[in-house]
Amino acid sequence: MKKLLPLLLSVVVVISILAGVALSSTATDAEPVYYVSGDYTYVLVNSTDAKIVGYSGADTELSVPETLDGYIIVGIDDFAFMQNTTLKSVTLPLTISNVGEYAFLETELDSVTFLNEDCVIFDSEYTVSPTATIYGYDNSTAQAYAEKYERTFESLGEVPVRPTYIPTEPVTQAPTDVPTEVPTDIPSETTDNVTQAPTELDTQAPTQEPFILGDVDGDKDVSVMDATAIQLHVASLQPIDEDKLPAGDADRDGDVSVLDATQIQLFVAKLIDSL
Repeated sequence: MKKLLPLLLSVVVVISILAGVALSSTATDAEPVYYVSGDYTYVLVNSTDAKIVGYSGADTELSVPETLDGYIIVGIDDFAFMQNTTLKSVTLPLTISNVGEYAFLETELDSVTFLNEDCVIFDSEYTVSPTATIYGYDNSTAQAYAEKYERTFESLGEVPVRPTYIPTEPVTQAPTDVPTEVPTDIPSETTDNVTQAPTELDTQAPTQEPFILGDVDGDKDVSVMDATAIQLHVASLQPIDEDKLPAGDADRDGDVSVLDATQIQLFVAKLIDSL
């Protein structure tokens, strides 16, 4: 696991350096691009969907949103809420179809609610903390997971009949008293008091510039210099610019610390495949 044995990882890094392992690794186009929206960090899955990779908020009860910046949230990535000891209750919306490995490991959750009866939960006893009661519909994947790993399960009843999913964002309702005949004598030069319907759905752009995880100096390259920059920041010797801090959270725990420097060192030493 990425963060449970930071001391051991540091020793491994030192050994690898002494052994002459090259400490440089150029970021490639294949590396994910991260975005921040409020307390959430996410990556895009495609042009309309995204998945959450981190959460830095302090809420005790959390309902994960169905959308962020106009993108539909379809998944919870590996380690996304790992070691978050503040959260007590999490509700995952209907849109979420996948929960990754160790997503809720080492939390102190009292409950996790799955509103998607077909949500794929990574098949490991470590995906959801054993302290959590699992809520879900009858015969759902949540019930199957709870029974397999002997977790307490509370039923939400039978799966309801649902219409085709539409994200729950405010929609302007058309007036009910629209005349059945449209006047034909409206001057073409004016559009006063006439509301034109949009011709296509716009996707809202992310609220923050994309960044490469680990690239705190902004040179598009994850290297030992980035790890050094984090160490200087933690020691209050040379603070990292605020807009670069999200890139420094290499272990995605919502905080920039010496553990992030260790994580980057492991990556540039090619001891782990990705951040």
